[in-house]
Amino acid sequence: MLGEINEFAEQRPTILRQHLQEFFDLGDLYNLAIDVQVDDGAGNLVSADKAAIIHLNTLTLGVSDDELEKPVAASARATNMENYLALPWSGQYFADMPITLSVTPRPGYRFSHWVVNSGTNEQLVDATQLTLKPESNTSITVVMLQSDD
Repeated sequence: MLGEINEFAEQRPTILRQHLQEFFDLGDLYNLAIDVQVDDGAGNLVSADKAAIIHLNTLTLGVSDDELEKPVAASARATNMENYLALPWSGQYFADMPITLSVTPRPGYRFSHWVVNSGTNEQLVDATQLTLKPESNTSITVVMLQSDD
């Protein structure tokens, strides 16, 4: 019985995505990967998961449990969410559905630009907020600079 419950739980996300895709006539699934890197001043990028907070639609990525706001109707704070919201982060989305990203620099850092890679296409974006409609696997990196403050 326990094996059947585990199997159901493992297969459920895939089945739900398939139902949503069929019912709403959604595009194919693609993988979205998001990361934060810091320019070290010599043109080298180094991973820095705590340099910024990234907002992806309704998700807040790169935060600890203590930084998450408790939902109004919740009786307790979220726990262990930082395991799911840590950077680098990845998830699945439906093609041609808009995603909106924005960045909040942490103390000691400032925003430089986004690097958006989709297939063989690379795009640099210098706005702190962007809206995209990816059609295939996409990786997005926010590049931060160390700040003097």
